[in-house]
Amino acid sequence: HPALRLRLRVEHGVWALRTEPAREIGVGTPDTIDATAAANEAAGRLDPETGDVVAFSWLAASRTLVVTVHHIAVDTVSWLILLDDLATALTGADL
Repeated sequence: HPALRLRLRVEHGVWALRTEPAREIGVGTPDTIDATAAANEAAGRLDPETGDVVAFSWLAASRTLVVTVHHIAVDTVSWLILLDDLATALTGADL
């Protein structure tokens, strides 16, 4: 999804969003079983100015993938589309 490759630039006080080329994003493995704690920790790593608008955390004990996205990249409607596409991709189906 292009919105997950957004990068915020502020030039002369003016905000501009640019879509960056696709790149690999690592999956964190936090030392917690609490999905909310993992999401909060991941949110602290998000930085639109460096292009980091999404973070993934894998909670092995509960086999839970926590997806954290900066609000600059998603709204309610796009969040639902993203989660549906992610669920499809996790089954191995084509998008």
